[in-house]
Amino acid sequence: SLFALLSCASPTQIPARAAEPAPAATRALSATAPVDERLAAALRHADKALAIDPKDIDATMTRAVARFMLGRVTESLVDFDTVAAARPADAPHLWQRGIALYYAGKFDNGAKQFEAHHKVNPDDVENSAWHFACVARGKGLDAARQSLIPSAGDERVPMMKVLDLLSGKATPDDVIAAAKSGNPPAPLLARQLFYAHLYVGLYYDATGDPTQAREHMAIAADQYPVPDYMHGVAKVHGMVAEQAARKTR
Repeated sequence: SLFALLSCASPTQIPARAAEPAPAATRALSATAPVDERLAAALRHADKALAIDPKDIDATMTRAVARFMLGRVTESLVDFDTVAAARPADAPHLWQRGIALYYAGKFDNGAKQFEAHHKVNPDDVENSAWHFACVARGKGLDAARQSLIPSAGDERVPMMKVLDLLSGKATPDDVIAAAKSGNPPAPLLARQLFYAHLYVGLYYDATGDPTQAREHMAIAADQYPVPDYMHGVAKVHGMVAEQAARKTR
């Protein structure tokens, strides 16, 4: 469903009260409608809820995610910031905000969000990867490797190989090969290849090769779609890249 896409994470969700969409939005959507239509409907219902109660934080979170997934990154960040300010105890869990900060070009603040998230989710290589990307874009590759957040407990293939890539101990090809290793069944293979291409793409983006980054993000989004939040992130990467390309034309 759309709201599995909106709220699920791998491997850890933010607390339900900050992640769940407004009930009206849930009722309004057909599970068979295209994702963009469901996102637009979620956005409309969140706007209506916030018109009635501007302090409705569940609706604010729904709107933040819907805006982000529709490529409206700057607007989404306003809402993510509102959620973080309203619920400071939950703010470290808002890894979604960190990703929005990355795509908004606010790399120092993004790094701080992922440093905070590491304290509540210490074994997630995805957190390490986004922190690495923020530091690399803000301060350079050497600084990113020196401040790489460790993780020893992420058992998902190929995440530990992704960590090796970030530290300079593996290549992008090694990550893709790790995702294919062991002859996994087709659904698991597709999921592993999604995450392999997603994080190879992020690595290329962080280290200054936007063409390769966009290619791998497109492979993740188009060839290995998975029903979770990160599939939306892969699609948003392409939207942001296209927006940047239009500005330079």
